[in-house]
Amino acid sequence: MVTIHKVLRFLSLACLLLAAELQSAVADSLTASVDRTQISANESLQLSLSASMDVSFSFNMLDPRLPSPDLDPLQEDFEIVDQRQRYSFQSINGQNRANITWNLTLMPKRTGTLTIPSLKFREAQSESIQIQVTETPAGSRQHEPVFLEAQVSKDEVFVQEQLIYTLRLHYLHDILGGDLSAPELPDAIVKQIDKQQEYSRNVDGTTYMVIERSYLIIPQKSGSLDIEPQRFSGSFYNSRLRSRQHLQARSEAISIQVKPPLAKSGSKPWLPAMSLVLDEQWSRNPDELEVGDSVTRTLTIKALGLEGSQLPPLPRQDVPQLKQYPEQPQINSETHANGVTGTRVERTAIVAVQGGEVQLPEIQLPWYDTTNNEWRVAVVPARILHIKGAPGSTSSTTPAPGASPAQALEEPPMAGDQMAHSPTLSDPADSRLPWPWISLALLVLWLATLGLLIAWRRSPRPPKTDTKSMAGDREQQAFAQLKAVADQDWPQVRPALLHWGRCFWPQHRIHSLAELMELAQSPALTDAIRTEEARCYSPENQAPSLAKEVIEEVERIRAGKRQSVKQERAELAELYPVETAIR
Repeated sequence: MVTIHKVLRFLSLACLLLAAELQSAVADSLTASVDRTQISANESLQLSLSASMDVSFSFNMLDPRLPSPDLDPLQEDFEIVDQRQRYSFQSINGQNRANITWNLTLMPKRTGTLTIPSLKFREAQSESIQIQVTETPAGSRQHEPVFLEAQVSKDEVFVQEQLIYTLRLHYLHDILGGDLSAPELPDAIVKQIDKQQEYSRNVDGTTYMVIERSYLIIPQKSGSLDIEPQRFSGSFYNSRLRSRQHLQARSEAISIQVKPPLAKSGSKPWLPAMSLVLDEQWSRNPDELEVGDSVTRTLTIKALGLEGSQLPPLPRQDVPQLKQYPEQPQINSETHANGVTGTRVERTAIVAVQGGEVQLPEIQLPWYDTTNNEWRVAVVPARILHIKGAPGSTSSTTPAPGASPAQALEEPPMAGDQMAHSPTLSDPADSRLPWPWISLALLVLWLATLGLLIAWRRSPRPPKTDTKSMAGDREQQAFAQLKAVADQDWPQVRPALLHWGRCFWPQHRIHSLAELMELAQSPALTDAIRTEEARCYSPENQAPSLAKEVIEEVERIRAGKRQSVKQERAELAELYPVETAIR
């Protein structure tokens, strides 16, 4: 039985013999023919080149390449999009003859009268052929098997304003494969919006299948923005003719006028958007704060027509009565059918350090409304916080009535009134002081001090406090407090969680949940905390509370740390066993 492996070896050897034989053969004729001499600009034509030659089999292993004619002159007016070869052999009375046919699919590079030049293969040459290439009739798509349509959302835009560029490929026959180009602009940001859409559409009474792609374009420079024609090149199966057809289509060029930013923006950020919203959220009611309480303030900018990276940071509001710890801003961009929506979220942990009325200034963010062509200002109104003093606390720094701020900050006297009113060295009464007796008294005081110091050094000292044990006790107390509020709302759980984190990682300064999540390195804890934060920031969010899941994950982190400490002690014990003799 002949195996497949032997058949393949035979075919490979035959191809090598064929290539070697054709390399040494001399062609006696080369004939050129086309399927059509009149085509439109987006249609292809088939060129067939046939050569005939006498061959004698002699194998040359050094050059097994298959021969082909010189096609370089052809590419001046045409593009070769497909190329295939066919061979046939005849042997009559010991004389071997080969026929080779090259089938080429050509696309015209321009309209008008084009020439397929005389081509050469070995010693044979073909005749030239004239081809008429006509423009596609304007205003009618009825007879086109494929065409490409380009469209923009606006004829003129501002710098950094979004522009939507849409390409629609219409075709009649089953598509086998192809390539559709995308716009490339050096002075603009170009991104494809989502995935391509496929649907059917009726054009001039003909139903086409359509492939639609949309691109987001954000110009970065004023002036003329020229979008070059896009191009499609692909193969289709014509069921009526039962043949494969290669077609090409080009879209029209589009020029957009890009206007510079309006002068009114000045030093403010230039924000051309279809809509822009500035929102403020608090993790708890800020009017119920007491000294020492913490609260999270969230400011969100959401703009339709701008990417998240285009949104500016909001001004920092430093207030002496508050300590503020901003987190890293969250910046996001989401593309959709209307373009792009950019979001910037800024969270700040605020701690009240002093009671009384505290005013947070108004925040203004000017932006330009590209839909109505007018300036607008997004505003977060000013807010006055009434911070209550800590229960049972009194102000020790309040100056006495009539005292100046400098007097209120002075240190109290170190001794009695007689010391405060003792004469200075420049007092004339100094000359009457008994200096020998004063010197003797100072010597006695010095000796007494020295004796007390020696006695203190020799006295037994109290045992040192174990700082690690104290830190462990504080962490256990903090965890007990965290478990105690597990059934309450998240605003009560949040400060207890932060307090536990500071006790669990005393070597780090934890000011926000973001820093705690980074130290914990626990995806489960991070997801639970973010879910709870979202519930606080979105009152309409009715998701179940995950506070208990947060507590459980904290318990896993504590257990993991205890296990690592035990393992470390065991490894140290193996390094220094008790039985080892010291020499």
